[in-house]
Amino acid sequence: MEDMLAVYARPPQKDIQLVCLNEFAKQLLSEKRPPVAAIPGHLARADYEYVREGSVSGFMIAMPHLGKRDVFVGSDGRRTSKDFAACLEWKNKNPKPINWQFTNENARIKLKSLYPAI
Repeated sequence: MEDMLAVYARPPQKDIQLVCLNEFAKQLLSEKRPPVAAIPGHLARADYEYVREGSVSGFMIAMPHLGKRDVFVGSDGRRTSKDFAACLEWKNKNPKPINWQFTNENARIKLKSLYPAI
């Protein structure tokens, strides 16, 4: 993980833009029966059964040097090179700011239990 954070910490280069792209797929679900609200003396109840409503794919995009990030969701549930290109084109037209503050020092403190003992 520190290797990735080190890439983000590199000074910006005028001719090279740092773009971090992560793809994801999510299953879309709906409830089979509506949940029952809590009443005095009884907890709220929700049925575990669900209806599958398809799936969707998307991309998480971050440009740490520019302080921008966004999410692009595809409409057809597939992830192809054409989708990657559409995602990057869409991102260049729809930037949103981020406040990037997670450093290697923060990672060592917050994730101390995951680091090997030396």
